[in-house]
Amino acid sequence: MYSHFGVVIGRVKRLRAMSMWWKWLEEHRRPGMSDRAFADFIDLDPATVSRWRSGRVPGASEIVRVARVLGASPVDALVAGGVLAEKEAAELRQGFRSLADIPLGALMYELQRRLDDLSALESRRSTSGLNPDSVAKGLYQ
Repeated sequence: MYSHFGVVIGRVKRLRAMSMWWKWLEEHRRPGMSDRAFADFIDLDPATVSRWRSGRVPGASEIVRVARVLGASPVDALVAGGVLAEKEAAELRQGFRSLADIPLGALMYELQRRLDDLSALESRRSTSGLNPDSVAKGLYQ
C-alpha cells in the first residue's frame, strides 16, 4: 500500500508542476498571442508549445532559455516548471545583493549572453516579422 502512495504523490507533484508551468507561460507571453506565434517568438516548434499546453514540462535548460527570451526570471520559471522548490529559489534570490558582489567574469559572461540573445533576435526578424528593437526593450530590465 505504501509503495502506491509514493507513486500517487509523484503524480500529484508532476500535475502541479505541469499546471504551474503553463500558467507561468500564459502570464509571460503577450496577451492574445496564438500558440503558433508564441512558438515562433521563442524559436520552438509549435508542437512543443502544444505539448506544454497538454501538460508536458520541459527540462531545466529549456525552461531557462524560454525565461530569458521572455525577459523573465529564470529562477521563477524553474519554480513554475517544478525544477526548483520555492525554498531553493528564495535562497538563490538572496545570493547576490548588489553588482559589487558578482564576480567580474560572471558579469562579462552575462553581458555576452545578452548580446548573443539580441543578435539572435535580429537574425529572426526577417523570418518572423519581429521587431527586435521593441522586443529588446522588454528583455532586460
